Amino acid sequence: MIPNGDVCNKHLIVQDIDYSMIKSFKHKGLEQLFYDGIVKGVQVKHAGKLEAILDFLDIAETVAMMNFPGSRLHLLQPKKEQRWAVKVSGN
Repeated sequence: MIPNGDVCNKHLIVQDIDYSMIKSFKHKGLEQLFYDGIVKGVQVKHAGKLEAILDFLDIAETVAMMNFPGSRLHLLQPKKEQRWAVKVSGN
């Protein structure tokens, strides 16, 4: 807990500002992994790395903060849309 803040649903809220980069999920398996730690719906071999990526994404305030070692952060096409991705597996 921090002054004038609260921790709720893995989001840090300070003075009614939500700093999480995660706004919603299209993939139900990733949503369950993020909120409940349930690996059903994702490949078990990727669950640990997915959890780490989701944790980094949850605390990141900028895209640059997602450029951690091994993330292989890259811009998706078309580049003008500013959509980014990180690598989960070698495939």
